[in-house]
Amino acid sequence: MNIAIVFGSHRTIGRNNEIEVAIKQAAFNHDFDFIRLAKTNITPTLTETEADDSFDDILKRLKFADVLFLIIPVYCPYPSKFVAFMERLLDVSYQNSNKPLKGKPVAIFYYCSNKICDETPLKVLFQKYLMDDYRFDISNYEKYLNAEINPNEKYNHNITEYILDVIKSL
Repeated sequence: MNIAIVFGSHRTIGRNNEIEVAIKQAAFNHDFDFIRLAKTNITPTLTETEADDSFDDILKRLKFADVLFLIIPVYCPYPSKFVAFMERLLDVSYQNSNKPLKGKPVAIFYYCSNKICDETPLKVLFQKYLMDDYRFDISNYEKYLNAEINPNEKYNHNITEYILDVIKSL
């Protein structure tokens, strides 16, 4: 199974590095494609696309993957490169019946330094705009690989353990 993991942080060290190392050390029988937005150039929709823009390459890698993981730190509320990335995904998906990521199994992890945060707003955005239709009256959170209600209790606020456990469940 090919798993694309998008790290939304602006940093290449710290927690996202800890998570990547833990995944590699766990020796899972999956192929991982680690995508660090910190090392990419993604321009927002309303600006002229630069020649070295990374979005098309990232989208191609996400389409190729069997499973998607989005690992996002809290940056009041989201990192700006992640916002630009999501904006571009919305641009290719908005009112398009051929959504490029429709039907992909997805896990979204949102964290800060001392806890796993509520990822419901991200799940709504991802599900309703990128995967399904534009209805907000039916929630289908069970579609996500990490449908935990409060993972802080189960994983003692440890985002790395939470992510590793979701990978083990695949």
